[in-house]
Amino acid sequence: MNFLSLTQAYYSAWIGRENVIADSPADIIFVESDERNKTQYGYSDPMDLWLLHTGDRTFVSCGEKVKGKIEPLRSALRPGMTAAEMVPVLADIFGKTPYHGVKYVYEGSQKAPTRAVVLTQKDVGLYLAFDNALYPSFGDETEDQWAKEYFEDISAKGYCCGVIEDGILASCTDAPGMPYMSDTIQEIGINTLPDYRQKGYAADACLLAISQIIQSGKCPIWATGMENTPSQKLAESVGFRVFGETLTLTL
Repeated sequence: MNFLSLTQAYYSAWIGRENVIADSPADIIFVESDERNKTQYGYSDPMDLWLLHTGDRTFVSCGEKVKGKIEPLRSALRPGMTAAEMVPVLADIFGKTPYHGVKYVYEGSQKAPTRAVVLTQKDVGLYLAFDNALYPSFGDETEDQWAKEYFEDISAKGYCCGVIEDGILASCTDAPGMPYMSDTIQEIGINTLPDYRQKGYAADACLLAISQIIQSGKCPIWATGMENTPSQKLAESVGFRVFGETLTLTL
């Protein structure tokens, strides 16, 4: 499986032009896309501007609300700028600070999970207790029903992997819904109960989830925020490297 090619294709779909990442030279590329006017699956609002910076290339995907600002944006963005340097530029033009994210591509790992297991339908009680421990303020019947249905879905696919310690589900992966290429791409999510952090449980759970995703014929990906250093370190420890940085705005 060509993880880089699939990851490029996935983020090209976000930009709104097929294979634009693989086919573009070093430059700042603007793409006006109707994708920016839609609310993508798994998100609550449309992203009117979606910018991907991959070192020598910057892709700026723009929706209808951005059209009047494209020329000032073209003038302000320069080759050689880092994503961090672009943040105040976008804030000045749009009057709003963009969300700064990091996207990863899987390269492979020599590590093997030693304590993680693939959770099955019989583990629903462990999962619900885990979910309630993470989100105690949501502890009502509606949340429990949603969590139960979500667990049934991801565990049926084999993507729910965790470490059980002291009879408790201590760390567990999830599998966010994918807005594009859901038949070939799967992002990994991970949560660990506070008392069980810094023990390597999250890495074990993620390593097993990666194996399960690949065995199902899909490419694993990872995404997090620029401020989320623990998530970044975890991604790199289980075989991912930085693919690029994103700046996004909902106007």
